[in-house]
Amino acid sequence: MPSNLTTIVFDFDGTIADSLYKGIEITNKIARQLNVREIKPEDIEPLRNMTQNEILRFFKVPIYKIPFIVTRYHKEFNEIIDTLSPFDRIPDVLQTLSQKYKLGILSSNSEENIIKFLVNNKLDKLFDFIHSQPQIFGKSSSLKKIMRLYNIKPEQMIYVGDEVRDIQAAHQAQIPIISVTWGANSRKLLSGYKPDYLIDKPEEITSILF
Repeated sequence: MPSNLTTIVFDFDGTIADSLYKGIEITNKIARQLNVREIKPEDIEPLRNMTQNEILRFFKVPIYKIPFIVTRYHKEFNEIIDTLSPFDRIPDVLQTLSQKYKLGILSSNSEENIIKFLVNNKLDKLFDFIHSQPQIFGKSSSLKKIMRLYNIKPEQMIYVGDEVRDIQAAHQAQIPIISVTWGANSRKLLSGYKPDYLIDKPEEITSILF
């Protein structure tokens, strides 16, 4: 367990919320509107082995369209939020962790969507703060901002996420990271970016932190 740990910050989509397939449905709806390539069932596993930049190149999405796509995604996501659930065992893990640590969320999803999900699933009382960072890149600066706001030292915080960009952000912010394999990116891809911990089951988080 990291020494002096006081705070655990979680990514949302793919880490807490089981949103991958609903997210694909939304992405394809937006893709049809923009006349860009949709995600086919056979694309899912190859995409799990791609970084965010590689995915954008794969779909030939122009950079200037990304802000529109993100805004539209959040709006569409809000309409299906009531259909989403947390991954199995995540509620139990969060409940256990909250008894010892401060818990937060850092996500590119909107704060409105996150709060609605947490309330729907009776998880809202477990979190001390939520930070929405609407750009798909730039999480490292948000992690640093969280540390400034709450007077947290790097060795007192750990991040939990499911993507390569989460690992990169944690490394840039000089905090440890637990990478989870049940979300967007595969174990193989995540391991190549050297997270501090790489886990396959939610209960492994408590094994590391207790």
